Amino acid sequence: MKKIFFITIFVIVLIYIFYRLSGNELNNYRSISEFKKGSVPAEEWFESQRAFPFDEIPNEEYIKSVEYVRKNFTVSIKDNSSAWTLSGPKNIEGRITTIAIHPLNPQIVYTGTANGGVWKSTDFCQSWISVFDNQITSSVGSIAIDPLNPEIIYCGTGEANSLRSYYAGTGIYKSTNGGASWIKAGLDSSYSIGNIAINPVNPLILYAAAGGWTRRKNNERGIYKSTDGGSSWSRKLFIADSVAAIDVAIDQSNPTKLIAAMWERQRREDYIKYGGPKSGLFVSTDSGESWTQAGGGFPVNDNSLGRISIDISKSNSQIIYALTAATSGVTKGLYKSTNGGSNWTNVNASAAASSNYAWFNRVCKINPENPNVLFCGGLDMEYSNNGGITLSSINNSHVDQHAVAFAASNPNYIVTGNDGGIDYTTNGGSSWSASTTLPVTQFYAGEIDYTNPNIIFGGTQDNGTVRTTGDISTWNSIYGGDGFYCLSDYNNPLYVYASSQNGGLGRSTDGGNSFSGATSGLDLQYTNWMTPFVMDKNNPEILYCGTYKIFKTTNRMQSWTAISPDLANAHIRNLGTITTVDVSKSNPDVIYCGTDDANVWVTTNGGSNWNKINSGLPYRWVTRVTVHPDSC
Repeated sequence: MKKIFFITIFVIVLIYIFYRLSGNELNNYRSISEFKKGSVPAEEWFESQRAFPFDEIPNEEYIKSVEYVRKNFTVSIKDNSSAWTLSGPKNIEGRITTIAIHPLNPQIVYTGTANGGVWKSTDFCQSWISVFDNQITSSVGSIAIDPLNPEIIYCGTGEANSLRSYYAGTGIYKSTNGGASWIKAGLDSSYSIGNIAINPVNPLILYAAAGGWTRRKNNERGIYKSTDGGSSWSRKLFIADSVAAIDVAIDQSNPTKLIAAMWERQRREDYIKYGGPKSGLFVSTDSGESWTQAGGGFPVNDNSLGRISIDISKSNSQIIYALTAATSGVTKGLYKSTNGGSNWTNVNASAAASSNYAWFNRVCKINPENPNVLFCGGLDMEYSNNGGITLSSINNSHVDQHAVAFAASNPNYIVTGNDGGIDYTTNGGSSWSASTTLPVTQFYAGEIDYTNPNIIFGGTQDNGTVRTTGDISTWNSIYGGDGFYCLSDYNNPLYVYASSQNGGLGRSTDGGNSFSGATSGLDLQYTNWMTPFVMDKNNPEILYCGTYKIFKTTNRMQSWTAISPDLANAHIRNLGTITTVDVSKSNPDVIYCGTDDANVWVTTNGGSNWNKINSGLPYRWVTRVTVHPDSC
């Protein structure tokens, strides 16, 4: 079968997006310099890098750019051309957003990822194949399987977890052959889909919780209904242009009844709103045609109410759980109704604890055969066998829980998903295993050992710096935090350098088996989330690092000395740091660097003098400066 690849797609996308963003569409955007904020975590860094000098990434333009590249720059690779092969890791997985298990065969599992598409397992999480390649988006928010014809699958694109570092979705996709192929099924401008609920009696009737655009108010959000299997949709519940539908559940014994979770939210560079009085639960008893807000003890018009995850018991539909978050980012408790949603009690005020970002990690699912058994996910995954009165954490699971699925045909088969991948059990939770074959790790940077190309290093989101010696299934973590740039000494591979967020440099003298801190002499007052450093191409004992100044070491990171003044324009709104640095091979006195506030600098005398050379360049965050190996 002919293989299709995108040649130089990344560069093309960046160039095309820049020219799209430079047009009149953005004339009404406010300059980023108008805003002031505190420290920048990963998601703020992600959006600032792509949005500067504006305050947001316009989703419409991003989607148009990707579609343009797909249509105009797809190239067929000739049969005799080199093919790409997977190097891993399979055993260090990435963020899972949704899980669905085949209703008749528990061996078949589908999972959606933050930006790695949809994957399918036919041996209950032992192995996985990608089934969502070559789509416009690879960001997935929800998956639902037709209960009467499990070959029909719906995929709602766009992660719904309200990160700044999320990629927009392009609506709902439908497969009629178990994921082998997909067609568009509407809601193209909904941007994120929190959940899809299917009528168990008439599966042509679907309900979608559309989140809308997190960065700006828009009307394409709320609960949507389709009566023709996704061919057409009509909106049935809309609260406001800043209120997302984050979840929807259907009563399996009476499918005319639904409950929806609505979430007042906005998340821009200059403004964050994690909840508000428009958040709440809404109930319909006429197949979604009309809705009434749930009260009876559940918060109503509550300024502190944030995200909500809901589930209706399949064995006793009078029992409903709602796991809530407060606008402050902590848990607001687990609410329970025993009379179909008329009355509610907060049965566990500390359920699914999360230090300050419960808006990100909320999931609640009930055992289909026992309404007293449920899982609540926050920072950790918690389990209850007494209706939520007490909850205990599942050991050895990665942090930040996003998904739980029970096999309808055998509820002892359970799969959970988090920022570290998939966990699964076949005995109802008595013991758990971690999936080790799903290659969806999110990388910031990578490096290859110059003396042994089988040894590969990489900096990953939330999984630190990782390494393999050649086997795609035996990567291991060697340096903590979020992992970023890493380097291997090209003369002596025992020297390995790694980094964590905001300048956390580490130095290894045993090939990466152990590390010590390597920041002596560095001024870390202003640092980029992804602090750059580079090795001299003629002398590996010399390295350069950028904070808001350029620093040099001549002793393999044992100590650093500044060789430049402050190279940023100013230190406002988390800007004013160096983002990239490189040194010439032909003349090591020539060093270039770029900043997050659009500066490019060069020195031709080893740092004694620096000249700004960004005249004629676009006013954008500088992501990378690279010197040609034969030129300076």
